[in-house]
Amino acid sequence: MANTENAKAPLARVLFAMNLLKPGKKIKAKDKKEYDYWDVTFGWPKDADLTVLRNMVTEAAVAEWGEKARDWLKNGTIKTPFLDGDGPQGVSKKTGERYGGYEGHWFVRTGSYQKPGVFDRAAHPTDDPQVAYAGAYAYPVLNAYTWVDDKAGKGVTFGLSLVQFVKDGERLGGGAAQADPSKFFESIPDEGGAPAAAKEGQGAAALFS
Repeated sequence: MANTENAKAPLARVLFAMNLLKPGKKIKAKDKKEYDYWDVTFGWPKDADLTVLRNMVTEAAVAEWGEKARDWLKNGTIKTPFLDGDGPQGVSKKTGERYGGYEGHWFVRTGSYQKPGVFDRAAHPTDDPQVAYAGAYAYPVLNAYTWVDDKAGKGVTFGLSLVQFVKDGERLGGGAAQADPSKFFESIPDEGGAPAAAKEGQGAAALFS
C-alpha cells in the first residue's frame, strides 16, 4: 500500500462529523483484528480548486502501480475518492433523499484508525461538539493511500490526520446547537435537608405532607 505525506486541503465544509470526536464503528483489518475507526466526510463546491488533493491521489497511484496508473485513473480502472454530491452517492439509501449540504459539491470520505487531532480556530486542541460539528467549515490535513479489494478492485482514498475548525455554518443532520445553560439556569441555594419523616423512611410522600 502506497501512502503520500500529509497535506493541508482547501477549506472544506464538514458534511458528516458524528464519528470525529469518538469512533463510530470497528473495522476488521488484514490481521483479522477489529480496530476503532474514526470517519469524517468533507465537501467542496464544484468550482473549488482541488489540485492539491488530485495530485495526492495521482502520486499514491503511481507509487503503487507505476506510470500506467495515470491512464487507469482517467478510465476508472482505479477508483478515486472524489464523489459527486449531485449523484447517487449523495442520496440516502434509507430515505431516498439527498443529504443536506451535498448538492453542488464534490465530497470525500476520510478515516483513521487513530483519533484525529481536532483543533479550534486558535489552533487549540478541542473535543467540544459546539466547535466540531457537521455544517461547520474546517481545514483537513489528509494523506492519500492505495487499496486493493478482491471485489471492488483498485482504489485510492484519504486518511485523516488533523482537522482545524475555523468557521461556523448551518448545522447538518438535524442536530440543533445545544442551548447556553447560563441563559436559563441559575444556582439555587440549598434550603436544608429533607423532613424528618422522609429520613425515617416514609418516602417521597413525606415531602408533600
